[in-house]
Amino acid sequence: MSKLYKSIVLIYFLCNSPAILTQNIGDTIKIEMRGSEVLIINKNIEQGWDFENEEEESKLKKTKLGVELLMGTNGYVRKPISIIDQSSYYSTNYLNSFKIGSNLLLNGLSRENERLYFLPGIGLSWNNYVFNNNVQLESLNGNTTINLDTINRYIKSKLRITYLQIPLLLGVRLGNISKNPFGLQVGIEAAYKLFAKTAVKTENGNTQINRRKDNFNLNPFKISTLMRLSIGNVGLFGRVSLNSLFEPNNSLECFPISAGIIIAGF
Repeated sequence: MSKLYKSIVLIYFLCNSPAILTQNIGDTIKIEMRGSEVLIINKNIEQGWDFENEEEESKLKKTKLGVELLMGTNGYVRKPISIIDQSSYYSTNYLNSFKIGSNLLLNGLSRENERLYFLPGIGLSWNNYVFNNNVQLESLNGNTTINLDTINRYIKSKLRITYLQIPLLLGVRLGNISKNPFGLQVGIEAAYKLFAKTAVKTENGNTQINRRKDNFNLNPFKISTLMRLSIGNVGLFGRVSLNSLFEPNNSLECFPISAGIIIAGF
């Protein structure tokens, strides 16, 4: 995982490092930096400069794309909302069931004071569900089950799902906007399943890893509610799915949940 973390840190640094752009516009020089803009104007034309128009143009340019990274843990609950006991044969290990994702967001769709804003985006997420017990996910005759293996000893058994996701968030900033404001975001997220596979690592004298790609009767679409809290460029997220992880006609009925941290420009 060290290479993965190094990549995440590198991407975050590139996305959030101060950017400086200098433009020579006739008798003026414009220097653009992250979060600020400096104009150097020839004193002979200062009186005729339209500062209001310049301010309006700057506001329009604030609409831009931003990148956010999400890291956290996965699990699922029963319906109605109730945590699956860790002793249950198909419970998940929250410490090892990690979630990693990234979204490309359209920043700047906000009211004039920038306190209330709309934040749409698109991205990908990789969701791992690591089972606590000696079980694996199997599909047979159009039905998917989680079966207990009493013969082999499992070191790890997991399900990995890759989603294309579209978050739609409504946010509000509280406090001093220019100095790391406190943020609250709520919304929904639509996700489409791209890939799914299981990986089972067993040890019976020799260590073996068996991987299998399948549909596993997983629901191709997922609609989730989102809630996020942030201070500056760091935040926390919580997500609860409104529909089951598996298709309605399958015997398994569980609703995905996830929580973790976000690194982004809020």
